[in-house]
Parts: sequence; C-alpha cells; structure tokens
Amino acid sequence: MHELNLPRPLWQRILDTIGSEPVESGGVFALEGNNTVARYYFDIHAGSGSRFYRPSAHRLTAQVNQWLQSPDISFGGFIHSHPPGNTSLSPMDMVAAEMTMAANQMPRMYMLILCQGELLGYCLTSEQPEGPAAVQPCFIRITD
Repeated sequence: MHELNLPRPLWQRILDTIGSEPVESGGVFALEGNNTVARYYFDIHAGSGSRFYRPSAHRLTAQVNQWLQSPDISFGGFIHSHPPGNTSLSPMDMVAAEMTMAANQMPRMYMLILCQGELLGYCLTSEQPEGPAAVQPCFIRITD
C-alpha cells in the first residue's frame, strides 16, 4: 500500500482552509522525497457553488512551478473536499488526474479527499502517458 506522511501543521492548515469551506474546495500539494507532503496551497480562487472542484489552473500552475525550483520538491497532486458519504474519486476527479498526468508525463500522482474531517488518499499510476490510471488506496500518516 502507498503511504504519505503529512506533517501535523500542514494537516491543520488543510482543516483550516478546505475543511472550513463549502465542499468541493481544494488545492495542491508537493512532496519532498517520495512520500512526505512538504508544501500545500489552498486554491482560494477556485470555482465555488459547484458539484465538483474547479481549480484555478493558472494560479495553481504558477504555484507548482515555483515549488519545482527546489530540486528536492516534486508535484504530489490535488486535495479537495467531497460531500458527506462521498469517499471515492468521482469520474471528474479521474479525468482531471489523468489529464494532469498525461500533460506532465507523470507516472504517479496522488488525489486526497477530505470528507467530514477524514482525509482519504488515493495513488494513481499509469504505465503509459496517455493511458488510463490505476487507482490504489494510500495510507496517510499524520506526523509530529
């Protein structure tokens, strides 16, 4: 099973931002090494009042490009909230993930879902840049 380490201060920022906004709010995160969440950006300019998360792509791209200036940082994926009881990736989530992976030649990406205060992780992998992604659960460890 895939695992991500999430430092407690970043977890608290996620709860204070995405967790305090209407569902389908979100952002992006970056990894240090293969499995430690090192950066988080809340997408305050995302589309709201929607049944799905509509990221502000230009702002997120600028933020991720800034992070990638550091050689030990890589793009990790997206995080967004879902309505109560909706703990799986939606078809729109899959389309967004597969498009992002294909456009950036990424063999792996994470999608994190915040649902009623619980953080659920999914690791998407694809052996072919344009191919469908396989989805596996990802354990998220909150670290001190």
